[in-house]
Amino acid sequence: MNARIQKPSNNREHKIVGAYTFQPESARTGQLGDGTTENRRMLIDLCRESNLILLNTLFRKRNETIVTYREIGTKREEEITREKYEQIDYIITSNLFF
Repeated sequence: MNARIQKPSNNREHKIVGAYTFQPESARTGQLGDGTTENRRMLIDLCRESNLILLNTLFRKRNETIVTYREIGTKREEEITREKYEQIDYIITSNLFF
């Protein structure tokens, strides 16, 4: 599944989204476009209704390995920042064990 989650935006989302997302300090969930916000909401709702979590947000990773999207034209050697990179792909699993 993919969406621009960026970080948990409320206490309910903390049960779904872990602490280790891409650059949470620069997240701007309130400024996402309508389609992006709707996609984010649908993924969070799916996880909440099905008792699922975003597994890869539970583990600390280097920026080079956490980002799964790069703006077209961005060179690999450029600094990894939210302006050109994003974490959009997630591994979803049951919350039974966490």
